[in-house]
Amino acid sequence: MNPSLVADFLLHRGLSRLRQLRMGVLPAVRLSGTRKCSQEGGVPMVSELELVVRSTEIDVNGHVNNAKYLEYLEWGREDWYERAGLDYSAFLEMGIQTVTVNVNINYRRECVQGDRLTVRTHPRRAGRTSYVLKQELVDAAGVVRADAEVTSVCMDAAERRSRELPDRLREALQAVDA
Repeated sequence: MNPSLVADFLLHRGLSRLRQLRMGVLPAVRLSGTRKCSQEGGVPMVSELELVVRSTEIDVNGHVNNAKYLEYLEWGREDWYERAGLDYSAFLEMGIQTVTVNVNINYRRECVQGDRLTVRTHPRRAGRTSYVLKQELVDAAGVVRADAEVTSVCMDAAERRSRELPDRLREALQAVDA
């Protein structure tokens, strides 16, 4: 069976790509290093996910394809959700799903095979039904390779319509309008 199809099926069934990595469905070589997060007195939680650029992620121009940056950022958001105690099962318990409705990304510097990168993710702002996560893709020297603001909308899982952010999600997004 095609491992990619299995991974997509499991993602659809609510298993994040990070969980799939842990289960061995996806190759573990994509991520390395450590995962870090911090949250102190009124400061929004920041997660850091380290990864290494692999040869399969390089395009014909010899650098990481622009679409792959978006996948790196998605992994960072999944890490933030999990570290905030908001994995897919928590969303199901609250009767919600979230959908990405806008990605505003700035490609600052190219990434090449072997680069060690960190995806930093933290809340930026929260509205009534939507919120924005700020993300940076930073290299080992601290140089920002890309940064983005990703807007997501909270959706009622049964009605498939936007709905107000549940308190549990809003709490994870607190102290963000700085």
